[in-house]
Amino acid sequence: MIELEIDPPIMLYGDIMVQFKSVGSINQSNLFRITFNTAFVESENKLKLSRWNISPENLHKDFTKFEADFNVIMDFEDYCHGLWDSEKNQFKRVPCQSHVTELD
Repeated sequence: MIELEIDPPIMLYGDIMVQFKSVGSINQSNLFRITFNTAFVESENKLKLSRWNISPENLHKDFTKFEADFNVIMDFEDYCHGLWDSEKNQFKRVPCQSHVTELD
């Protein structure tokens, strides 16, 4: 398992594409990419994608590069509406509320 953390965290919303590359001392090559929309990240803030969700599609059947149980799991932190701080050129975080909306 390979674990990556983006520091400092970045705010993601809408359509997202993440490209995975192999970088060597002589060259670099594209491994695969995943695309998703943040609206599909469930309330547990986890997105699990199998080999059938990666692009290009020819990798779906390439068991030499990726094992049959290959998957990518992305964990997200809560993001709540914030306020833009023009002096610091960044968002100010505010306390999050539950993802669940109760209907009467």
